[in-house]
Amino acid sequence: MHYTRSLQAYSTELVYEVEKGNATALLAASGLLAKLSFINTPLMSAEAAGGDPIPAWIRSMQGVKTIMQTPKLRQELESSMLLPIVRHYKGTAVDDDEFGDSQVSDGVIVALKEYCAADFNYYVLNPYASVLARLERMMLIEPTHEKIDRYLAFIATLEPSFIELLRQMETRALLILAYWCASLSLIQQWWTGPSARAECRRICAFLAPNPDPAVQGLLKFPAATCGFEAESTRQLPTPPSDG
Repeated sequence: MHYTRSLQAYSTELVYEVEKGNATALLAASGLLAKLSFINTPLMSAEAAGGDPIPAWIRSMQGVKTIMQTPKLRQELESSMLLPIVRHYKGTAVDDDEFGDSQVSDGVIVALKEYCAADFNYYVLNPYASVLARLERMMLIEPTHEKIDRYLAFIATLEPSFIELLRQMETRALLILAYWCASLSLIQQWWTGPSARAECRRICAFLAPNPDPAVQGLLKFPAATCGFEAESTRQLPTPPSDG
């Protein structure tokens, strides 16, 4: 009940009071609500059966865009105590440990990038390129508690075109999200582990029947990380036909 009421109050603030200059409180509330939404992931897996394959926690984290795209709020945040967090959403954060212990080998990342680059060339925009660039930077460093803001910013800044690919349950988009979930689960904060593994297993279950050897190879890291067993069945809904 309290979560629902706080979400309603937050949404009302974004829609009707966004120019009030309450940026710091809005961003802090957004982070708390995103965490609460993500915690409910194991309980809300059946939600997808209702028709929308986009998990509620993705929609919740995307709410930060409204804050960052409002000039008055963004200006306030850039001079607030939350500036280190804001830099992750702006893509201007600089880390001093880019060469820490990576989660996967460079070969796996290269294979994922090559698979996502298939069918695209200089004349056809690759909708995965910018998302993969951000994912690669996260996966080539050691997953520590200090990196959690970067993980949240990854979802919050997903382009609408990529969100639409997730809605269509496109294989490459789902693989990228599975890698993010698997990576996040390694941080093992109190609100991340079970939910990240549950979402990762859900994606692995959907992709497991795919006969493409490339897909099967790319599934090894997320499947092993989240404890997925190949005999599981598909759990995501079937997208509506064009007819």
